[in-house]
Amino acid sequence: MQVLGAFVAQLMEWLLLGLGRSAAFFAGLPGAYPPVRIDGLQCSCLYALLLLAAAWMFGIWRGARWGVLALVLVFTGTAARNTDRRNGQVCFTVYDDRNTTTLSIERGRALLVFGDVNDPWSQRKVEAHRLAHGVDTVQWSPAGPGSLRYGELVVQIDPDVAQGPPCRPDVVVLTHDRRWAMDRMAAAWKPSTQVVLGPSMPARRRSHVRGWCAAHGVAVHDVKEQGAYVRTDARGVDTLAPGAR
Repeated sequence: MQVLGAFVAQLMEWLLLGLGRSAAFFAGLPGAYPPVRIDGLQCSCLYALLLLAAAWMFGIWRGARWGVLALVLVFTGTAARNTDRRNGQVCFTVYDDRNTTTLSIERGRALLVFGDVNDPWSQRKVEAHRLAHGVDTVQWSPAGPGSLRYGELVVQIDPDVAQGPPCRPDVVVLTHDRRWAMDRMAAAWKPSTQVVLGPSMPARRRSHVRGWCAAHGVAVHDVKEQGAYVRTDARGVDTLAPGAR
């Protein structure tokens, strides 16, 4: 029995390895992740469409063809609506990397990534984002201090109070170990300004900034503790400040 048990266990291990490798092979083929995403309503339409199409083909219900036509119209209409909404939507993300700060702006099916280091860990995060959202193109750019503006939403990265007039940001991303002049910077903020602490900031500095934000009633998101920061805006990217390139 022991020999039989060991043989069955080894056989199951081989089967699992084969399943994993075959899944990885097909996932790596071109077009394995088409840039098509459907919502719950469209998924329900597809299931109902299959049932009505079968009823029509086998002559179970004469009115099934009209149901098929109606569902096709509903599916195409919702698909057009979702595509239009997606093309006009912008998603700003600060990834939960290990020790580097990686940000991205997603517009439609294009993803613009700003990263300190283009390492395998960051690439996996961005690739997971691309696959989940059906992104077609990904472009990497060096990260640096500056402002990202899209519509009325302004994101400021590592602001320097000595550089020019304030831009009244909606989101402030702090990434490095600096003695931030929080009181001076906050003088240019809106009441609704949010602070995001990147993973490259040391723990002691993050703790200090979190304490300051709590004392002054400023919303703060610590990527190290709370995971990735995501903010979606439907008005589209207007400008990209030169300092952020």
